[in-house]
Amino acid sequence: MAVINSKVTASAVVCLLLVCLWKANGYTMENMCAQWSGEGYIGNPTDCTKWGYCRANKVISQGSCAKGQVFESSSATCQYATTTPCSTSVAQTCSAITNPSYMADPTDCNKYAYCFGNGKSSVQKCPAGQVYASNNNTCVWGPTCPQSSICQFMPNNIYVGDPNNCGSYLQCLNGYGIPGKCNTSPYLYFNPATVRGVLALFALTLLGGASIVSGGSMITDFSNLSVGEMCSLMPSDTSFLRPHTCNYWVRCPANNTSLEEGTCAAGLNYNKDLGRCTMAANVVCPYAEGSNNPIVNVNKCANETDGTFLADSTSSNCKGYILCKGRREVKANCPNELLFNPTSRSCVYSNQYNCPSSGKQTKSPACLSLPNNTRLANDDHCHKFYICINDILYERECAEHTAYDVFLGRCVPALNATCYSTAKLPPPENTFCLSNGTARSGYFADEESCSHYYICAAPVNGKHDKNPQHLECGQGLYFDYEKLSCRDRLNVRCTLDRCAATSLTYVNVLGDCQAYARCSGGATVGSGRCPTDYYFDERSQGCTPVNHNYVACAA
Repeated sequence: MAVINSKVTASAVVCLLLVCLWKANGYTMENMCAQWSGEGYIGNPTDCTKWGYCRANKVISQGSCAKGQVFESSSATCQYATTTPCSTSVAQTCSAITNPSYMADPTDCNKYAYCFGNGKSSVQKCPAGQVYASNNNTCVWGPTCPQSSICQFMPNNIYVGDPNNCGSYLQCLNGYGIPGKCNTSPYLYFNPATVRGVLALFALTLLGGASIVSGGSMITDFSNLSVGEMCSLMPSDTSFLRPHTCNYWVRCPANNTSLEEGTCAAGLNYNKDLGRCTMAANVVCPYAEGSNNPIVNVNKCANETDGTFLADSTSSNCKGYILCKGRREVKANCPNELLFNPTSRSCVYSNQYNCPSSGKQTKSPACLSLPNNTRLANDDHCHKFYICINDILYERECAEHTAYDVFLGRCVPALNATCYSTAKLPPPENTFCLSNGTARSGYFADEESCSHYYICAAPVNGKHDKNPQHLECGQGLYFDYEKLSCRDRLNVRCTLDRCAATSLTYVNVLGDCQAYARCSGGATVGSGRCPTDYYFDERSQGCTPVNHNYVACAA
């Protein structure tokens, strides 16, 4: 799995005011994805070795790390258990980690553990009225648990809806949720006709005049970037003309060399295609007065009133727009799957506006200063890149299972690619509807949850359903594959942890109706057994002389 970073500047906050779906504890990956409009990997709140992948507010794929690894939510990567804490288990962390460290107890915020680094641990308890704060390894006054938020299992530096405070959001930083609210400035807009479903309210809280860095704007704003930011998009050792000049050049770092800038001698201009300074009369400078190249810096907001929305003509996919503030341009992009409609001046779904461009090519100020055939990283998608051909920017896509390496400037096997810092690999293909290489259709139990099930559609052109429906039975019900029904959990044989997704303290154990398991935080933390001739009854939460012969505990 490639490293995924999410870059959000202080210039804007996207507020997703979603329905409050659950209480502070007991949330699922489905709940978590519902609060995030972005796309990427998240941790599994019941098992630190597993992960999910969010897209369009849904979990579209799930998987597990390799043996000996745990999922680190903040970096959205699998890391070795010897160096990375297990977010869901103190015992699992201390048994594997090799460096002495403290860890918060995920099941009790009043407790914490010290891992000695040799497989042993010591559990401690904060004084009355205090809770443990893992960010500074101290006990602080409660009652709020600092690390107990949705952000504990989300990527770093993203914004999500606050499930415990409708109308608010959280900024996730290193596993902690920093709360915030969309303010009441005149730049907040509500458009129920064009933003539906979980995107019930789309608003921008403007905090400054700088452009938002997101969704391809590194390319559209290329000529205004620092030379270091420009080089970060290009292969190592690339040389180019510095934008807005005729005789300044830049050479990007390579191996152990550093970035270098220079100026041609008097009477010479830099030839970007030859990569050297030549006589000014023999070079066509794209920024010289009278050049036929498009004007790079035209302030569209110079004569507009504050709050005016305009289409961004440099956007290659119709997602970009400009908001005028203080007669300055603030560039941004519509949320996932939305396009900017210049007529209604709002973000709408693709069926409400036909983007006139295919999105595969666009003239861009970026290419004016770059040599022909220069490649640029796509700052959103690691399997895509741009290439400048005759000053026109084209978007290209790597072959299946490959991704663009920003340093090498070419497509390589996805597992070996060094992606641009904010670029994401495409989500792993959902192969649930494949069985031994053969497509299957119908209803199937979720192999990782007794209360969930999948519906696989019939194959199309021999291809399996890559986006099956993933549904959940009601509270206290399990999916019965034989009956194709959601039934009372005691009437269904479940081979997984029966403590998962339940508020019960004790539950029956499969294979022994006299045994019981003790639950905490959605996982089994202990076990016991009733006296001779007594049987455990999950309904009454006690031992009884009557054997109800529940399917849940049958051998």
